[in-house]
Amino acid sequence: MAPQHWWIDVRDREADNPSPRGLRAATSPMAYARASPELRAGRYLVTLWDHRLLLIDAVRDKPGDRGGVVLDLTELAGEPAIFLPNAGGEIVTRVHLREAAPDNTPMAKRQWRAELPVFEVSRPQPGEQLVMRGRAWKILKLADDGDDGVIRSAWVAPA
Repeated sequence: MAPQHWWIDVRDREADNPSPRGLRAATSPMAYARASPELRAGRYLVTLWDHRLLLIDAVRDKPGDRGGVVLDLTELAGEPAIFLPNAGGEIVTRVHLREAAPDNTPMAKRQWRAELPVFEVSRPQPGEQLVMRGRAWKILKLADDGDDGVIRSAWVAPA
């Protein structure tokens, strides 16, 4: 299916807490657009000029504009990376990488956890790799609590 294009005016809102929440950006942008049945909750948008990945959370009528809608959005804004699936090829994506304990106990050994957008990488498998910051990371396994339908988390280690 060919990508569709819409003119959308994306605006960033002020954040109460400007620190990022993993792959999800700290701010929740909103946008104004002409009404279309294609613009619905759960749909992804990628901006052409700066390649922002946005998820439509809600669509509501724009007050005073019979043909316009307001989109409430979530931005997925990690660091640029390349995903290398076992099937071959490269997928340009974004990743949030952090150190974490697999079982959340204070004495647990710290490991690296990567958050990836499902829209771009689908379901990464053990043995596949990510390249970010000039370093390769091997996917060890998917995190048990790491799939909310938008973001998928995996335990990774330097390759």
